[in-house]
Amino acid sequence: MSVEAIGKMRAAELQRYLETPRKLVRARLISASKESDAEIIELEVDVDLPQRPLHRINKTERLRVRFPVDDAMPQVFALRKNFPLVPHTMINGSAYPRQLCLYERTWADERENWAPRAFVERIRRWLAGTADGTLHRADQPLEAIMQHSPARIVLPAVPFAAGQLCRTERFFIVQCAPF
Repeated sequence: MSVEAIGKMRAAELQRYLETPRKLVRARLISASKESDAEIIELEVDVDLPQRPLHRINKTERLRVRFPVDDAMPQVFALRKNFPLVPHTMINGSAYPRQLCLYERTWADERENWAPRAFVERIRRWLAGTADGTLHRADQPLEAIMQHSPARIVLPAVPFAAGQLCRTERFFIVQCAPF
């Protein structure tokens, strides 16, 4: 199966799952569409909230899931304009929409276990954990500001720097696709 077919298949599986009655899956499909490089699913999820939430998460949140055709990690965006700036959101070059960071492990490690039900439940747990402040444990270190990337640039050695106090630095360049 081609990589492009897998991204489409995941979006179709999520769409079918969200057609299940809302009271059973605690989510509902809003729309399904395509972009040139991704399949898009908009959904609404029900969130279990504490009486006194630490962060302002709504009982129902509207999200956009972007499944890149190259079978990269699905991207989940909170569509509410005033969604709070909270831990475990991705830095994506824009304040809106906020991108949720759902996985601790790389997509290569998560890819084989992806399933629509588990995916929706992961989103719901992320929102509930963010609301009550338990998603980011007190003993958990902060995330690195620079994210892992497969992109690399090879630079030649600088001849005039020989013998000087120099150190090697890692830099990553990422191209972000607009919505």
